[in-house]
Amino acid sequence: MLEIYYEQMSYEVLRESESYSFVNLISDIGGQMGLWLGASVLTAIEILIFLISIVSIAVSSHLKYLDKSKAESDTEKRPDIDVSRKTSQKSVDEGE
Repeated sequence: MLEIYYEQMSYEVLRESESYSFVNLISDIGGQMGLWLGASVLTAIEILIFLISIVSIAVSSHLKYLDKSKAESDTEKRPDIDVSRKTSQKSVDEGE
């Protein structure tokens, strides 16, 4: 007669499972993309705002320069007429 016995009365079950699931992978990739693309979009918007500020400053200073040069050219075109001298000369001429 043949007798067979277990070496141990307990058994061990080995199961394989993912330590990093596909859902975790996709969410991590999405988080990184959101971080870097969000930073990129914010940086692009900040650069755009900076450029708009520079252009507006340049345009306003150019307009001030044009107004100043126009005012100077207007004063150069008009001769300085001393109204008091002309009236006094007329009265002198009329008196003679």
